[in-house]
Amino acid sequence: MIKGVWKTKEHFEVEAIGSNKFVFHFLSITDRRRVFSGGPWCYQNKLLVLEEPTRVGDYSKMSFSKAPFWVQLHNIPVFCMSKAVGSILGNMVGLVQEVECNQDELCLGTFIRVRVIIDISKPLKRILKVRLGTDKELFTILHIYEHFPELCFHCGLFGHPLKECPKRGALQGDNLKLKYCARIKAPILSLGETSLQKKRRQPSSSPSSHAPSYGNLITR
Repeated sequence: MIKGVWKTKEHFEVEAIGSNKFVFHFLSITDRRRVFSGGPWCYQNKLLVLEEPTRVGDYSKMSFSKAPFWVQLHNIPVFCMSKAVGSILGNMVGLVQEVECNQDELCLGTFIRVRVIIDISKPLKRILKVRLGTDKELFTILHIYEHFPELCFHCGLFGHPLKECPKRGALQGDNLKLKYCARIKAPILSLGETSLQKKRRQPSSSPSSHAPSYGNLITR
């Protein structure tokens, strides 16, 4: 059950409104904020896309085409390990929400970690080729995604396995050249709460916790 995935403190109701579409009614505004600031959320290895309605009941116009992901950007030179560079590169992947860095806006470690909103109606981006530094040297930046649901390694879309890909046609075995592999998925790590999540838990003038939230379980 999705309730076990979110581990909310208070009860919430789930209402089915169509094929793989649901309404979530939260009793706790804290639970609601935590769920929306977290993710990506998966249920039975399928991506669960959440949206907040512009008006109550107006779910028919929702596209459910955007989802947040934490993306690791690898092969970045040491002199570019900063929040500014992370924001630039992250915006080439999707819409940046956060760049993980220290108080000096430096990114420590071997990669830059960014949280971005990605258009899941398009194939997932695997690499970026960009010129960095004063000499404009060309670098190939690898993307590794965290908390990854099922992905088709042929077309790069969520919602179906490789064997059910509608774009593979009659190609089989050695004739089927895969564009993706398991290395695009990061190992599962125990990660702390980010500054963005902490900020989103703070009291605000956002809609009441009783306002519905909508979700779509992605299957294609």
